Amino acid sequence: MVPVVRFKHLLLGRLLGGVDLSWILLSSYSSCPTIGYLCLTCLLIISCGKQVVVPVAPEPDWLQQPPANTNFYYGIGGPAKTMGEAKEIARAELARAIEVQIESEITLKMEESNQNVNRLFVDRSRSYATRKLPDVQLEQHEGEIGNYALARVRRSIVQKLLAEAAEQAQLEVSAYQENGHNALKTGNLNFALGQYQQALEIAKTLPLDYNRLDEGLWTAQIERQMTEIRNNLELHIISGDNQSGIYGSSLAEPIVVQMQINQMPIPNLPLQVQFASGLGELKGNSGKSGSSIQIETNPQGKATFSVILIESLSRQNQIQVSMANRDFGTCKVLATYASDLHHFEQNQQPTIVLNGSTNQQDFSVNSRVPFQVTVAQTCYLYLFQITADSSLVPLESILLNQAYQQDEWRVYQIGSGWSLEIDAVDITADYGYGLETLIAVTTNQPWADADGMSSVTDMLSELNRDFGNDWQANWVSYRIVR
Repeated sequence: MVPVVRFKHLLLGRLLGGVDLSWILLSSYSSCPTIGYLCLTCLLIISCGKQVVVPVAPEPDWLQQPPANTNFYYGIGGPAKTMGEAKEIARAELARAIEVQIESEITLKMEESNQNVNRLFVDRSRSYATRKLPDVQLEQHEGEIGNYALARVRRSIVQKLLAEAAEQAQLEVSAYQENGHNALKTGNLNFALGQYQQALEIAKTLPLDYNRLDEGLWTAQIERQMTEIRNNLELHIISGDNQSGIYGSSLAEPIVVQMQINQMPIPNLPLQVQFASGLGELKGNSGKSGSSIQIETNPQGKATFSVILIESLSRQNQIQVSMANRDFGTCKVLATYASDLHHFEQNQQPTIVLNGSTNQQDFSVNSRVPFQVTVAQTCYLYLFQITADSSLVPLESILLNQAYQQDEWRVYQIGSGWSLEIDAVDITADYGYGLETLIAVTTNQPWADADGMSSVTDMLSELNRDFGNDWQANWVSYRIVR
């Protein structure tokens, strides 16, 4: 049994750091084996519970007080569970410190030179500098309550990145200008002006130090280029102008326009088509219809549209064609056509004069203008008004066969014909502003349904049904303006 005890005492000697306790075990075992075993057990428990103390590294100065070296930007991360997490926090704090300082430096520099601080330039500079930031210098510390890291980068590196950010913006401006120039060579105006606009927006954000060329400001050069393009745009009517049509029908021929710049056709350019004077329905080459439509030029710079329904009476209905994107210019052209109620023989039509003229005039609300209708023979006269909202309003019916007079109007004979004079017609905006028309219809027989007419289409249908070609009409249009 002694060898066993000796083995155990040698083992304990190692566990207890080399302290020789064999005499305790031997004397205990020799006097009482049971007590010896108990001593051995207690020593084993004590030795296993002994802790090894690892020395803790002293805290670095930067953990107590942030570094004050003005040659660097700093960021501190921690306490964190892992050193990797502490380093990421430190890098993020460094990036935030750089962003704040960049904004402060740019603002100070711009204000010193009496320039307005451009928010976009500040944001671009901050983004570029933090995105292009090289690997930062890192220090680390394993503390009692967590891990810490210090990230730093030289200020000179950041200053270099700021200059690079401005230079990168300059490169983008040059690239957009070049793209616009090349697109213009092929007539791609839509893309060209878009590229010039992008160049201008970036150039406007640059400080004066980066916005200057030998011949002046970069922004001024781009604006001159865009103005020159707009001034050289040409929009022409190729065919279909100055047609005549009947109310309720369509124009016989389509209207064709062409867009050019420096004699070069511009393809794929959206154009806006709408009535400038008159009413009706338009249809574009894409099949879409309405009172206002968009059309697009083909590879030859041409675009086509049609008037598929005439809904106004005027000797000068006008359709305006202009560029859909007003930022690209205000180039426009007017297509004109005349409209009438019917194909009449002129010598049989009544003559209708408003304010001394048969031409279209402009009147403001509350104007009072004289009105006269003259016919070639005894007849029934029916007066109607097409209002600004395209309604048909019956006004008056008179048998012109004898002279008579009331307060503000009179009928008198001229040769074999008759004339109706009204001293003043009141101009109102009861139906809105825009084009209105006074219509004079003459028949040889009474027209029983005249007061029931509510649209020009119904009126024409009723006249043709009841009188065939034995009726005449004339009209005069005017515009109510604000």
